[in-house]
Amino acid sequence: MEQLIGNLGWFALTVVPLILTPGPDILLVMSQGLALDRKAVLKAVNGISLGYGAHAILAAVGIAALISASPFLFGLLKMAGVLYLAYLATSMIGRHFRAPSQRRCKRPKS
Repeated sequence: MEQLIGNLGWFALTVVPLILTPGPDILLVMSQGLALDRKAVLKAVNGISLGYGAHAILAAVGIAALISASPFLFGLLKMAGVLYLAYLATSMIGRHFRAPSQRRCKRPKS
């Protein structure tokens, strides 16, 4: 049990700097903050944190290694990602062509 806690400490020590490294995540959070409001920023940060947490748990359990070792599972995961990105793209394009009163995003009042 002590070794597990020690390993988790080392794992956290190596993962936290990676999370704090500037990259696409920071750009997403900044764009949400500039375009929308604090609630949108918190949603983006929570989504990013959940994604990192899920990936860390899958890596710790060994499922990440299993997926990378199995071409079928890896291909299945890639196709799920492609379908999700296609869904996001079509919803963004559809939202762009709607009338401004029908759009879900509300601009903050100045």
